[in-house]
Amino acid sequence: MPRSALRFEIYSENSYEEAENILDLMKKQGWRTVIAVSDPPHMRRLAWSWHRVFRGSGLSYALVASNAEWWSPGRWWRDERSGQFVITEYIKIAYYLAKRG
Repeated sequence: MPRSALRFEIYSENSYEEAENILDLMKKQGWRTVIAVSDPPHMRRLAWSWHRVFRGSGLSYALVASNAEWWSPGRWWRDERSGQFVITEYIKIAYYLAKRG
């Protein structure tokens, strides 16, 4: 992928708002598809958020996990940083479910 095709979304305060902002940008730019890259343990919350925001829009996206050196899917609970990340993600998912259903 050419570097000129990359965009970095820096204005959103959370994943749900990020999906909303990307959807708006896609409509303004006439894009039909985007690829969103994020940390592996973040994928579940992204999938939940983006599915709800993009539902019925006619536009599509692909979520791709980065190759984070610090992440080991089979051993995340043995690493403090990974464990904290996963716990934080579960808290955020619970918040999203409670707030947005």
